Amino acid sequence: KRRGGGEKKKKTRPRGAPAARATGRAEVKAAAGASFGGESVVEKAPSSLVLPTGTDTQRAFERVIREAQDSICAEIAAADGGATFQEDAWVREGGGGGISRVLQNGAIFEKAGVNVSVVYGDMPQEA
Repeated sequence: KRRGGGEKKKKTRPRGAPAARATGRAEVKAAAGASFGGESVVEKAPSSLVLPTGTDTQRAFERVIREAQDSICAEIAAADGGATFQEDAWVREGGGGGISRVLQNGAIFEKAGVNVSVVYGDMPQEA
């Protein structure tokens, strides 16, 4: 039973929808090196996801955002008191990547996620 007394509904995904990405440490290690849609799962996030040709401003902004992810995750985990975040990192073929962190089955939070993405590409004209 769920907190609050109701029965937990079985989650199903629509036919043809992709399965959820791995978020547990064991699944990430098993998937390290796996590739999907031009992205590859890595065991540990690189020190920077900014392209080598990136600017100092881009590197500084990434550093600020990653520090924010660290502090947000630390505060949520401390408030929850019952679970820790698991990290899933990936890189893109053309440069960039991301760090996804998920906390599950905590004392307060059923699920929480804090993600960072550094991506490159051309914006469509209509955007």
